[in-house]
Amino acid sequence: MFRWGRRTLPALYPHAALFEAAAARARVRPAPGLTGLTVPHHLLARQLIADAFATAGSGWDRVVILCPDHFHLGGAPVSVVDTHFATPFGTIACDARLARALARVPGVGRSDLFFREHGFGSLLPFVKHFLPRAKVCAVAIKAGSGRDLLDRLAETLGRQLDAGTLLVQSTDFSHYLPLAEARARDAESRRVLLYGDPASAFTLREPGHIDSSAALYVQTRLQQEVHHSRPVILDHRNSRDYAPDAADRTTSYFVLAYQGQPRPEASLLFAGDVMLGREVEVRMRRRDPFRDLAPLLGRAGAAVANLEGPIAAPERTGPLCFHFPPESAEALARAGFTHLQLANNHALDQGQAGLDQTRDRLRQAGLAGLGDPSWEAEPQAEPVQVGPERVLLVPWNATGPYVQLSRMTEFLGGLRALHRRARIVVSVHWGTEYHGLADPRQTTLGRALVDAGADLVVGHHPHVVQNVERHNGGLIFHSLGNLVFDQWRREETRDGLLLKVTFPGGALRCELLPVEGRHAQPRLAEGLVRSRALAALAAKSSPELGPGIQAGLLLSPE
Repeated sequence: MFRWGRRTLPALYPHAALFEAAAARARVRPAPGLTGLTVPHHLLARQLIADAFATAGSGWDRVVILCPDHFHLGGAPVSVVDTHFATPFGTIACDARLARALARVPGVGRSDLFFREHGFGSLLPFVKHFLPRAKVCAVAIKAGSGRDLLDRLAETLGRQLDAGTLLVQSTDFSHYLPLAEARARDAESRRVLLYGDPASAFTLREPGHIDSSAALYVQTRLQQEVHHSRPVILDHRNSRDYAPDAADRTTSYFVLAYQGQPRPEASLLFAGDVMLGREVEVRMRRRDPFRDLAPLLGRAGAAVANLEGPIAAPERTGPLCFHFPPESAEALARAGFTHLQLANNHALDQGQAGLDQTRDRLRQAGLAGLGDPSWEAEPQAEPVQVGPERVLLVPWNATGPYVQLSRMTEFLGGLRALHRRARIVVSVHWGTEYHGLADPRQTTLGRALVDAGADLVVGHHPHVVQNVERHNGGLIFHSLGNLVFDQWRREETRDGLLLKVTFPGGALRCELLPVEGRHAQPRLAEGLVRSRALAALAAKSSPELGPGIQAGLLLSPE
């Protein structure tokens, strides 16, 4: 009679040298409350796998790996592997109890034919190296497995999950595509990964977008329903990053960490200007500038800031010709940002090539670059799901003399006609630097944006916090000031404002969070500092908003 978990599969990759260098170079990322990972299984991207398991740390009792059944080795639509696993670093024990429980689900079978399945075989050496005491339960899913079966699998697995279990989805993305097409597919996948409900996994095509939409569905459902976790993209690469001269048939890789929350917040968080060059770059080498704000940023459904310059090699120099180091994109991702506005007057400081580098580096870090700095660029909207509310973010650079307001208002009017129930937020770069009040041009533009359909207008560029006004039911925050900048020699530019937006009961709720700049180490202002900042803002804003601003809360009716 077959005895569960007593045999050992041979190692698919028996040579330790294939894994040792990646393990030695592995980077640990901040991922508090980790409950799961999404990792690639191509060993071309083995550094990403090593980084992910190094981040997970060693304190796990069990690892459940969800992967594709690439070669249809299993006899059932879903198969569990019920043997021990040999690796070049030693043997990993199978969690036979969990495998037996899953095998009782109709449509799930056990299999011992998986010694060739790289969907988990390429991960096992890293599991043994970084999580040496963890048992493993490997689950392989054939393409086309039915939704009912996946639901039964998820329900059974969900009853077995505990705080000592790490749920790992082994998945590659955008298979065998030219680089430009892979990037377009990755952008679509990214929206599903970060903002989709579990069923949206099935909108991704196999293998063009993803090699296992089923694994993504099970992972997303369990993370949302069992752990109440939210995904954070730790890395995003393409095979061209590892083999630049390879043929134009590429594959993409995402690394996601699922981080537990009491409940993911259905909120948007807006910040002002972020400049990571000059003196800020020097200080970044010693301390992460976002360390104190990362918990707040990471809880938000989406976090948006204006990126005041390119993440690019310096081809042009000068005190007002910005360039930020390559690691800036990863720092922004670790902080919890999801969207960085590029529609501003510094995005082209290193030319079009610098802007292209910036977009690429943000994309590789799993971040969205919003808008275009050109005054002639066509308006665009980025959809963001915030709980039940659909929000359309519209970035706009209005710093130049040739701003075409009529084109923007026409765009907003069309957007409102197509999406009557959506919330429209315009994030606009405008105004006069260092002026504490909006100039007449800002006032005219802001009111016109609201009249055209915007629910909220959020401004930046003046480097100081400016007045707030209500117009025709919409709110206009003319400038949030600086979040991270090296302008600490001017008192009025040291501090800024974060804006937390939620939609309780269909209303628009704006929480005002003053920030102390602290020499490019921002933190939330507290006590008297917070009270004084809000009182100063109330004094220069619309009088009817004064009490709400001083309380740090503005509410607009549905």
